[in-house]
Amino acid sequence: MKKHALPAFAAAALLVMSAAVHAEEFKCFVAGADGERYIVFNEAQDMGEARRMAKEQKVQIGVPRPIAVTRVFECAKLGDEFLDGDANRLDAATPR
Repeated sequence: MKKHALPAFAAAALLVMSAAVHAEEFKCFVAGADGERYIVFNEAQDMGEARRMAKEQKVQIGVPRPIAVTRVFECAKLGDEFLDGDANRLDAATPR
């Protein structure tokens, strides 16, 4: 009976760990150090983490060199729309 206890424990631990590391895809409407507005993408556990990650990111899509993010205006799940109309227009024009 003890032979089966370790595999069962390991399976349970993996199940708990996989649930804990489930990340979702987010997009964030941000300002870059150059004063322009951008959409950045990340994977995070929740909206708060997505905002923190966006603040630490650099804009790399569609720019000649990486640009530091200076402000995060809004984040949304990848499949959702932003509340801000300008963010939605920019999102539609941003390459994936």
